[in-house]
Amino acid sequence: MRIEYLSLPAFGMFTDQIIRFPAEYGLHIIYGPNEAGKSTILRALSDALFGIPHNSPDSFRHEPGKLRIAAGVSLADGTKLEFIRRKGRKSTILDPEGKPLPDEVLYPYTAGLSRSDFEDMFGLDHQRLREGGRRLLESGGSLGQSLFEAASGVRHLREVLADLDRQSGELFKPAGRNPTANRLAESYIESKRSIEAHRRGTDRCTHAP
Repeated sequence: MRIEYLSLPAFGMFTDQIIRFPAEYGLHIIYGPNEAGKSTILRALSDALFGIPHNSPDSFRHEPGKLRIAAGVSLADGTKLEFIRRKGRKSTILDPEGKPLPDEVLYPYTAGLSRSDFEDMFGLDHQRLREGGRRLLESGGSLGQSLFEAASGVRHLREVLADLDRQSGELFKPAGRNPTANRLAESYIESKRSIEAHRRGTDRCTHAP
């Protein structure tokens, strides 16, 4: 999906503002001083694709029922969609003339991603970039691990892997006896020995003169 434009008729601090992303440029950077509205624009993009939350923090200037976001998006095959997102419980996606569109109209453009997946992979703000840089340094420069964290939405991957190592150690250790798998394996071996000894004793009794 490529975002062609994002329009904010009534959202947060913005009224009748539009941001265009020309196709001839592959990277677009939005910058500005504190409180300029960068985070609001990022929220507007997520809200346009996935819906404006019931308790939206962006209804301080415009009444909640009048919040509007418009966007134009396109796919690699040239398919385009222009739509308006309004705040509400149903029929919140409208065409440019204000007629309701089905909720699934955006599925091909979001590729099945949830809001949290989309924001983890593509909604990078200053705070997330700083956190990612810090975690990259903490991981000793493991770029692959950091990229996996970003793309999968699995944050704190190093802690997750350490916890899995701990749990696996509680289940099995190559030279251990107390972990669950070790005790079960030992019990299994002892049971086989007991069955084999019993079978040999039975065979001797059977062949006794």
